[in-house]
This record gives sequence, structure tokens and C-alpha cells, in this order.
Amino acid sequence: MDKYENAHLIRKLSNEITKAIIHDDFKSSNEQLKRSIELLSQTIYDFTILYDDETKNDEETIKGIQAKMTIALNALKQNSSQ
Repeated sequence: MDKYENAHLIRKLSNEITKAIIHDDFKSSNEQLKRSIELLSQTIYDFTILYDDETKNDEETIKGIQAKMTIALNALKQNSSQ
């Protein structure tokens, strides 16, 4: 994936997370919500590394960001359907 496709996927995941949270029937256990918040916080940290660190591996960092966001989204969706 090129950087534009990566950015588009991250934007899409972010939008889906927002939609999952603001959905009327959203319910969350404290542990699932805590884990999702932790993962999203880590993605913000990872973005700062992309911006700030010259020794980084951009491709691996982007893959990590996408994975964390996907896990957070799945946890939120799974928990709200219970």
C-alpha cells in the first residue's frame, strides 16, 4: 500500500470507531473500553514517532497503527453487540 492508501485506511478505521461509539445502542464494559482507549492512545503515540523520529520504519509503524485501530474497533463492536 502506498502512503495515501494507508492514510485512507486509517481515516476509515477512525471514522468507524467514532460511529461505533456514538451509535445509540452502544454499551461497553469497563475493561473493553479501557483496552480500546489504550490502543487508540498508542496509535497517537505511534503517529508522533512518524513525525518526530528519523530512525523509524514508516511501513511497520503504519501497519502497527492500522492493527491497533482494527483491534480497538473490533473490541468496541463486539462489546456493544453483547
